[in-house]
Amino acid sequence: MRRFIVFSSLAVVAAASVQVSVPASAAAPRVLIVDGHGWGHGRGMGQYGARALAESGTRWFRILPRYYADIRLQRQSTKASIRVLLTRANAVVLKGNAKSAIRAGRTLLASSRSGGALYRISHRGTGFVIDVAARLSGPWRRVASSRAATIRFTAAHHVGFVGASTTRWYRGAITLSPSGSGLVVVDTLPLEQYVAEVVPREMPAAWPIDALRAQAVAARTYAQRVSDVARANHKAYDICGNDACQVFGGYGRTRRGSFAVVESYRSNVAVQSTAGWIMTWKGKAILAEYSSSTGGYTAAGDLPYLKPRPDPWDIASPLHSWSETVDVAQIQARWPAAGSIRSVRLTGRDGRGDFGGRAEWIVISGSRGTIYVAASAFQHAFDLPSDWFRLLGSHGQYRFTFNMSYGDHNAAVHFLQERLRSLGVYPKNAPLSSYFGPITRAALQQYQRAQHISPSGFLGPLTRARLNASAS
Repeated sequence: MRRFIVFSSLAVVAAASVQVSVPASAAAPRVLIVDGHGWGHGRGMGQYGARALAESGTRWFRILPRYYADIRLQRQSTKASIRVLLTRANAVVLKGNAKSAIRAGRTLLASSRSGGALYRISHRGTGFVIDVAARLSGPWRRVASSRAATIRFTAAHHVGFVGASTTRWYRGAITLSPSGSGLVVVDTLPLEQYVAEVVPREMPAAWPIDALRAQAVAARTYAQRVSDVARANHKAYDICGNDACQVFGGYGRTRRGSFAVVESYRSNVAVQSTAGWIMTWKGKAILAEYSSSTGGYTAAGDLPYLKPRPDPWDIASPLHSWSETVDVAQIQARWPAAGSIRSVRLTGRDGRGDFGGRAEWIVISGSRGTIYVAASAFQHAFDLPSDWFRLLGSHGQYRFTFNMSYGDHNAAVHFLQERLRSLGVYPKNAPLSSYFGPITRAALQQYQRAQHISPSGFLGPLTRARLNASAS
């Protein structure tokens, strides 16, 4: 999910405005270099920062106040439930592992004690239609229909959501409601079970236990906040089940006949040991946003407890610093109203952190006029890790601004290979790529020996400085 914007030896970046001109010559470089920091929106807790704090011995209840201002930790009942939107579809196929039952209110529409039957549920006309089969390929036969407003599918342990190759198993009960010509499918389950299924999808379960605990409290708080808002507005569900909210994939899955539990023992311990704990501000659950990597400074949110804060613990994140490239032709294709691109200019920053902080606006000037694009829109258009970036000019040599080592895969590696080739140490017949493999390491070692640097094959600060000096 990365790309790049390469430009030049113009690594001088003004905090307010930097312009990159695109030469008219067809032979001139048509690529921009983007150097940046962080991964995600940067608001609230940085997960890599939480990891580093936990590794240093910081407890979860001291990690969270580093990222959320003026909050209080409060314990609530562990008996709350939550309604998670699983999908909107024309029809779904469900399976119970034992004692399956489909009801409209108190009326039993269909059931199976063995759990082997598949139920295809669709909404037609003014009601639901239920078909049953022993296998996904059929044959299907009609067993019930209902004009109820909603129907509910339950089983003894878990309900299976059957796909072409994978069945996902969910705790709780599945509620189906009509939506247009299709269905809205919602899983209702205890909030603590929901959090147990979210945590290992949002943070690696092998990370330190206090990082997992901080994640559990953040996930629980976020879910409680959006649930409170949804119910106050009489919504049919509380939260979505994808990364637009929090990633929720159920208890387990069956693929090619093999069942696997998706939850983790370690993350379950983190959830259970923080059961009921949430963060509050003025007595209410906060919108506990979080992201993978803040880049060293959290971004400002619209709420008083989402204040920007330094995050020096993010330094170990693999995307604390990054570089990507974007072809000028891609910019022109994305915003054709500008015409033939003449310059790309960044204007405005939030003033926090390296090179003036997060970008605000991109000004694209072309033969047909000038277009202003929010930096976040530019970020999402080219799948950049964050909106904290700078544009470097295309008329000189690429400036190496972060360390690289064997196994790295990004656009900056390509520029390292080009530089090493120009210096006569990268084989002329070796392909240029974005992968830091054995050829790149050997060439870098050869360069380091010639420069009387320890031949580590690692692009560290000293080697970067020497390579940048060679481009001056």
